[in-house]
Amino acid sequence: MSEGPMTYDDLASHWGVCQRQAKRIARRLGLKPMRLGHRTVRFRPADVISADERATKIKHVDAGRRAA
Repeated sequence: MSEGPMTYDDLASHWGVCQRQAKRIARRLGLKPMRLGHRTVRFRPADVISADERATKIKHVDAGRRAA
């Protein structure tokens, strides 16, 4: 993962999806971007890591519900 703030393109390569899907995932996970201008947004790597952990926990809970 990059050391500095991440772009949507960085998120897309991190998650292995296209940039449009990265925007959807970021919105669904509640990632709050840093707005640096009218169209320039960046994400803190620590926020991305915590969002990944939340998503993993949600997947485990959903899998347990489906198995029951």
